[in-house]
Amino acid sequence: MQHLESENQVQQKWPSMEWTHLSLADNFIFDLPSTILEKFNATLIELDLSRNFLIEMTAFPMMKTLRTLKLDDCNIMTFANDSFKLLPQLESLSMQRNRFVTLSPLFMTSSLKSLFLSGETRGMELLSELDVPNGVFDALQNLQVCILFQ
Repeated sequence: MQHLESENQVQQKWPSMEWTHLSLADNFIFDLPSTILEKFNATLIELDLSRNFLIEMTAFPMMKTLRTLKLDDCNIMTFANDSFKLLPQLESLSMQRNRFVTLSPLFMTSSLKSLFLSGETRGMELLSELDVPNGVFDALQNLQVCILFQ
């Protein structure tokens, strides 16, 4: 398996990336491709990483313009406390059919307007078995849509 390219190699190949939408879905990605994502810091609006293997979600790099993030079917089991901290414009987050069993208030971002959670979590059939501690939604002052379903 090839490793992701170094930052210099990426800069040489893609010196001025101005994409607004990027799908890296279905790519057998096991680690967040931070070096590549940093290249889209000022332009990317929507990112789809669905159907990958991001079991331990690390922190995203600074992405000033990202508004929509799809992490469906990624087998996510844990999150870093600052996973979404550097996504100041994130408005829509979809994390359907993953394997985490608790939501932490520390990884929520106040800019979030839509949150989508559903499906099985670690083999559990009901999303109602998900541990949602008190205060998890307190920071979500702009949340307008929260969809929780099987």
